[in-house]
Amino acid sequence: MNMDAPTFSYFQELMNIAITAGDTREAVEQFLAALRQQFVFDNVAVYLQDEKTGTLEIAYARAVGRAKNAEADADWGETFASQHLPARCLPKVDCY
Repeated sequence: MNMDAPTFSYFQELMNIAITAGDTREAVEQFLAALRQQFVFDNVAVYLQDEKTGTLEIAYARAVGRAKNAEADADWGETFASQHLPARCLPKVDCY
């Protein structure tokens, strides 16, 4: 697969943020700011799965864009995550 120069440059920017950011929260904030330049999303949730119980816990959640004023009421995608994380695949990519 060939990438055009602007796409490759953008991908490099994202990878550079992921590699060089020290503090985890700071890395996520920087990554999301860069991601928002090209992708539209209203909220983000990062889940961690307990290795023993398999339960999901939100490690990071943030409302941006249109949803930032309704953060407390936002749907953080727990149903979606709990359905697809155990299968270790994304819908319409690896599972279907």
